[in-house]
Amino acid sequence: MQISEITRDDTLRSTVPYGTAEFPFECYLDQLEHYKSRCVEWHWHSELQFSCVLVGSVTACIGSDRIAMQTGDGLFINTGAIHRFGGGWST
Repeated sequence: MQISEITRDDTLRSTVPYGTAEFPFECYLDQLEHYKSRCVEWHWHSELQFSCVLVGSVTACIGSDRIAMQTGDGLFINTGAIHRFGGGWST
């Protein structure tokens, strides 16, 4: 599935549906050039997340940690952890 914006409530919880209650799994191919701000903005959700970089590089911000990721890198993001993908720290 391709999306171009993470909708959030006033606590920054993502309002994007991630699968169903019976099977809370969804796969996204995020291409940052399709996002308005060229990043996946700060958000959090109750689901565990695995992200990997297929091509290029990206900065993953998870809480106060900043991780430079390159092609082939992957990481897990725990439930409830605020995170963002793009370049730098903007809010």
